[in-house]
Amino acid sequence: MATWTTLTAADGYALATWRAVPRGPRRGGLLVLQEIFGVNDHMRAVADGFAVEGWEALAPALFDRARRDVQMGYEAADVAEGRDLRAAVPLEKVVADMEAAIADLAPRGPVAAVGYCWGGSLA
Repeated sequence: MATWTTLTAADGYALATWRAVPRGPRRGGLLVLQEIFGVNDHMRAVADGFAVEGWEALAPALFDRARRDVQMGYEAADVAEGRDLRAAVPLEKVVADMEAAIADLAPRGPVAAVGYCWGGSLA
């Protein structure tokens, strides 16, 4: 089962997060860190795939502090827009949002992270 939910960072900021929960036994928590294209259909499908494998996967919308509901495609203009959004969110705020996701997952067991594109650097 997967759905949008909200997490609250230590500074009180509420951000959207795609939560994909396994149907069977839980192997652990997994932070799925987005590409510069936002938590789009592809990133949600990646999180959903990890849930099928038993991971409770959270994909936090790390651009929310600059603009909410970023879900871009993969065209050249999207790359340029993604780079601008990445630059608009200070790294310490991104880390705070990642920490909120880790804090959500940690009480239920071990937590790992995987990232794609920009998220690969963050992981």
